[in-house]
Amino acid sequence: MSDTANAYDNLLDTLRGEFVGEAEDNLNEIEILLGNLRSGVENPKEAMIKIKRPAHSLKGSSSVAEFPLVTVIMHRLEDYIAPLKEITPEHIENIQIYVDKARECSLLDCDQKSISAADLARALPKRPSEGEAAMPAEGKAAPARTIEALMVIKEKTAGMIFERELNKSGLHVTTVRSSFEALEMIVRTQPDLVLLSGVVDVLSGVDIACALAAMPATKHIPVCLLTSFERGHQDLEGLPDAIPLVRKNHLKDDLAATLKQYKLAG
Repeated sequence: MSDTANAYDNLLDTLRGEFVGEAEDNLNEIEILLGNLRSGVENPKEAMIKIKRPAHSLKGSSSVAEFPLVTVIMHRLEDYIAPLKEITPEHIENIQIYVDKARECSLLDCDQKSISAADLARALPKRPSEGEAAMPAEGKAAPARTIEALMVIKEKTAGMIFERELNKSGLHVTTVRSSFEALEMIVRTQPDLVLLSGVVDVLSGVDIACALAAMPATKHIPVCLLTSFERGHQDLEGLPDAIPLVRKNHLKDDLAATLKQYKLAG
């Protein structure tokens, strides 16, 4: 093994060792907040904001230290918290499940490849839709027709508008705002449907759609494109004909047709 390879392995070992301690600190911080919420000494609205910081920090550091399972868990936790106005008792118990799972997966002896990230993501409590209570915690019956969808969109406001309609159609939506993060999340979590915005960042929605269609690990995953354009527009050049469009001005009808095409509708 070359000196360069040895140096990289040593650096990674150092990062992984440091990550374990950092993960413990961040998870303890969240757990203390949950305990304070249970005892009534923490403001539910302020606690929601306080939980976001360690969750976001842990998501970033787990990616660098190559703990992908923790990355998935923290991304889903951020997504779970995002629409909340305050944390209710039911949310507390669901967030506790995220903490417990992250703690299990943040140990050095946890084989990051032996656990299916897709199964792990689906086992976590579902993100509540606007106006809904939290989904049942682990161990309780969950809805049978939940469709795991991953939406790749840069604009937050547009994403919220789309998400409301997607939730109405029975989709559990995870939102990603970076094309490269999206590719990793799609490969790891194997969603039932991927919805791509036309414009993302370095890669466009068309670029990502073509990449997913070409890769053996993802070519079986249903994909659609969120767009304002009709098929044949220059911005959609290169998009495979089999990939349906969900046009912004025909969102409800196009989404219903897409779910039917992919046999995701009842």
